[in-house]
Amino acid sequence: MVEFFFIFLLIELLIRFIIYFKRKKIFFFYEKILYSNKKAAYKSHPYNNYIKAPNISNPKFPSNKDSFVGEKIYNKFKNKNIHRIITTGGSTVEQNDLDMEKPFDKELTWSSLLERKLNKNNNDKKFEVINGGCAGYTILESLISLITKFVYWKPDTIIYLVSINDILSSQIIDNFSED
Repeated sequence: MVEFFFIFLLIELLIRFIIYFKRKKIFFFYEKILYSNKKAAYKSHPYNNYIKAPNISNPKFPSNKDSFVGEKIYNKFKNKNIHRIITTGGSTVEQNDLDMEKPFDKELTWSSLLERKLNKNNNDKKFEVINGGCAGYTILESLISLITKFVYWKPDTIIYLVSINDILSSQIIDNFSED
């Protein structure tokens, strides 16, 4: 038993040593800090399990005043010349910073890249892509968001990305049985 403890301690120290040289910082409670910062980026909701909280300035989980991903402010009443696209789904949609390098780039999500690409070669109509993703969302939570929030923003197109959350959430239920 004592040998197991020392092996575990040695592995732990080795991992912290590697992290120190990679990041030049020692993290004793890194996961706890990350979890508390992430937890603060979401809030409870009467119709959904949780939603993104508004006005989050944390660079990993930013949100605007309307609880959409990022800091960009959108006008609820859009111009006729704007083609509004809302993206919805789990963390694959919400995720921030595709290259995962520090410092995090708040505008480097696939939704913001799609908006730039669509507007780059189009002079007739302007495209606006609103990121409505929320980490952990399944089909059901995204559908509830669509019904209770997104339709009021009058999108012309909705892009819904189904991810692994639906499979994972159904399999973690005790006594899960496929239909």
